[in-house]
Amino acid sequence: MLTDFSAMSETTVKVLRLKHECGLPNARIAAALGIAQGSLANYLAAAATAGLTHSEAQALDDAALNARLHPQRYVHPQFAVPDFGQIHRELRRKGVTLQLLWEEYRAISTSCCLRFGRYSPPMNAG
Repeated sequence: MLTDFSAMSETTVKVLRLKHECGLPNARIAAALGIAQGSLANYLAAAATAGLTHSEAQALDDAALNARLHPQRYVHPQFAVPDFGQIHRELRRKGVTLQLLWEEYRAISTSCCLRFGRYSPPMNAG
C-alpha cells in the first residue's frame, strides 16, 4: 500500500492553519476539508506530539514533515527478528509446525526471543 505523503502534508498544513490561525472548531475544519473528525483529531494529535505549528509545518518539505509527524519507532535490539520468508518455506514441508519452528528459534536465540504469538508470520504476506 503506497501512501501519498504530499497529500498528507498538504492536509496537515491546512488543518494547522484552520485550527491555529483561523481558530475554527474541529467540526467546521473537518467539513471544510472533507475529512472525518477522527482523522482531523489524528492530524492534530500528531502535530501536537511533534510540537509543530502551522508556520513550521509550512516551511518543511513533504519528507521532513512526515518524519516529524511519524518518527521511527524504537525496535528493541535484544530481539532477533525471525526470517518470515524462511518460516513460510519451512511450513510447506511435511510434519513442520509453527510451534516446532518457534522452539528451534527460541533454542538458537542467544539473548531474548519473541514470544510465540509475536513469532507467527503475517499470513497475508505475499
